[in-house]
Amino acid sequence: MTIDQGGTNPVRSPNSSSTGAPMRPCRTTCQEVIAQATQAAYSDMLAEYTLGNTDALTTLVHAHKVQLRRFPNAVLATLGKVSQEVVAAVAAYDPLARKVYDAFHALWQKAIGWSQIGEEAYSLVRSLTFSS
Repeated sequence: MTIDQGGTNPVRSPNSSSTGAPMRPCRTTCQEVIAQATQAAYSDMLAEYTLGNTDALTTLVHAHKVQLRRFPNAVLATLGKVSQEVVAAVAAYDPLARKVYDAFHALWQKAIGWSQIGEEAYSLVRSLTFSS
C-alpha cells in the first residue's frame, strides 16, 4: 500500500501486489503514521511481556516453589568484566560493531545516573508503598 499524490490516502500502486512488489515512497505524513504505529506496537508488546513475566514469576514461585536468589556481587562483577571483554573484542574486530559499542557505551554512561535515582528509586518506593 502506498500514499496518493496528496499524501494522505492509502492506495494501491499500479505496480504493487499483496506480495510486496515495488511501492512509491511514503510522504512525511505516512512516515509519521508509521512512527506512531510502531510506538504503539512497542508499548503494547512491552505491556504484554511485562504481564506475561509477572504471571510466569508467580507460577514459578507459588506453583513450583522456586526460590529466587540474587547472584553474589562477586559473580555479577565477574560476569560484567567478562562481558565487557567479549564486547570490546568484537568492537576491535569490526568497525560497525565499534560504532554501535561506542554509541551504546556513551548512552550507558549518561543513563546510569538517571537509572539509579529514577528507576531504582521508583522501584524501591513502589515496593515500600504497596507492600502488604
